[in-house]
Amino acid sequence: MAPVETQRGCPYRCTFCNTPEKHDIYSAENAGRYYRKKTIENVYKELKYIIPKFNIEYIFFVTDTMLAMSEKEFDKFCEMYSEFKLPFWFNTRPETITERRAKKLKEIGLDKVNIGVEHGNKEYRREIIGRNYENEVVIKAFDIMYNQGIPTTCNNILGYPDETRELIFDTIELVRKIKSENINAFTFIPYNGTALRALAERKNYIKKDYLCHQVETIDGIARSELDMPTISKKEIMGLVKTFTLYARMPRSYWSEIKVAEQLNEEGNKKYDELMQLYQKDYALQYSTSKTVSQPGSIQW
Repeated sequence: MAPVETQRGCPYRCTFCNTPEKHDIYSAENAGRYYRKKTIENVYKELKYIIPKFNIEYIFFVTDTMLAMSEKEFDKFCEMYSEFKLPFWFNTRPETITERRAKKLKEIGLDKVNIGVEHGNKEYRREIIGRNYENEVVIKAFDIMYNQGIPTTCNNILGYPDETRELIFDTIELVRKIKSENINAFTFIPYNGTALRALAERKNYIKKDYLCHQVETIDGIARSELDMPTISKKEIMGLVKTFTLYARMPRSYWSEIKVAEQLNEEGNKKYDELMQLYQKDYALQYSTSKTVSQPGSIQW
């Protein structure tokens, strides 16, 4: 597999990301635009060079939002890439997906797509995270990809500033309506240079001189770095741990899943028990490839 970068940065301004700050730095220094794209012609030249040289069989387009492009640019990309006939994968956002685009991408070899959902509460998503779209747009985007037989991974973040258990369950409820083959849940990390880091500092949820470059993990789950009155670090981590179980298993199991949230021997035992059941009866619910992936892991 070869990673191919087609653009630098992103035109959107999500508050958990450091791209918006880079836009501002470039603007303040009169350094031009931070967000830049390669021309389709240059992407073609790069692919034409690396594929035979390194016997490439699979392409990962390294972009924050691959489909942040006009219809004209999209059509030009599809026409260019159709020559190579190699499977490929990329990241994008729900509102960039249409039936027309999905159909054309399937025709030229799209093998998988990661879609950032990040939160299920419309108001919180708009006001705190800086993503303004309806939940129906999210559901439709995954429906479109599923109907084309394109596997998807749904990415979510838990533990934002001032988040509550109820808000996290808004995300769970949205994901329960999504036809996604894989589900990721990540602990929010307040990296320096992001708007949400600044918010966390103003609210004294994190010390200004604390760096998040070596985040501690427990059982493979990143520890929450925020001390908040709305939800504890352990509860955030427990929900990251069990997110996929809540999102895919029937509500009749929710009392048992709550036990599995615990970061101790009892919780881990219950988690392992439920995970076996999940793998057996629920993991392939929206699979287009009929393979089982481990919840919470990054799907490549």
